[in-house]
Amino acid sequence: MDRPVTPEGEVGFRILAGGRTAVFLHQGPYAELHRTYESIYGSWLPTSGEELADAPCYEIYLNTPDNTAPADLRTEICIPLKVHRI
Repeated sequence: MDRPVTPEGEVGFRILAGGRTAVFLHQGPYAELHRTYESIYGSWLPTSGEELADAPCYEIYLNTPDNTAPADLRTEICIPLKVHRI
């Protein structure tokens, strides 16, 4: 953050630990994000050989509905992964 932020209501502030993260791009309305999550957890993760880290997933909003059509919204879904030790 480039300035102090005071969370209000249901919004919170958390510093996330670094580490391995799988990043998926969702393009389309926020109301359809669940479809991308279903694909990640239902298809990709079980066949990827990866394991989830004990950390929350998070989203990065690459544009805003203030000036972007719902079909053109772009959201990165970030899934923290365990570090594989050799």
